[in-house]
Amino acid sequence: MHYQEFVDYLEDHIHNKDAFYDRALDYQNDKNKARQKSKRWDQIKLDREVDRMWKDVTQNLYNTLQAQVPKNRMDPRQEWLTFFDKNDLFESVDESLISIEFE
Repeated sequence: MHYQEFVDYLEDHIHNKDAFYDRALDYQNDKNKARQKSKRWDQIKLDREVDRMWKDVTQNLYNTLQAQVPKNRMDPRQEWLTFFDKNDLFESVDESLISIEFE
């Protein structure tokens, strides 16, 4: 499974992406308030940073899982799906998204 296919599938099967975005935006807004007034980011820049944070989370998850998912040249996508089911991946990711700590 390629990265973008993984992200699309993940986003279709988790429930806490919006909660992650809300918390990440709160975090970015807090950081922004600490900046000098002249150096504060506008909303577009804040949104881009939150998007980057989401991409970092999904990329790290993908890279970690890619090393664990068995390789199957005949049907690699099915190996990923089987791995998701066997390991209750979506439930685990959902729980992690609401408990993630931003630094």
